[in-house]
Amino acid sequence: MKTKIVSYEIAHCNSLCRNFYHNYDDEEKCWCSVLNKKIFDVDNNVDIFCDLVEREFPEDCPLDEKV
Repeated sequence: MKTKIVSYEIAHCNSLCRNFYHNYDDEEKCWCSVLNKKIFDVDNNVDIFCDLVEREFPEDCPLDEKV
């Protein structure tokens, strides 16, 4: 079986990041799986399955920055 590496750039902290998720156990607040902590509170009007809100990255975001 062949495997391929995919990389892409994201401009905001939302569901386009593979580390971003809504934690059901924490009233669906936004969490980062790498940091293992809550990074944002959630607005009740947000689609938790396709959250494309344009949020700033947290200061301790584990992703590399484009220079």
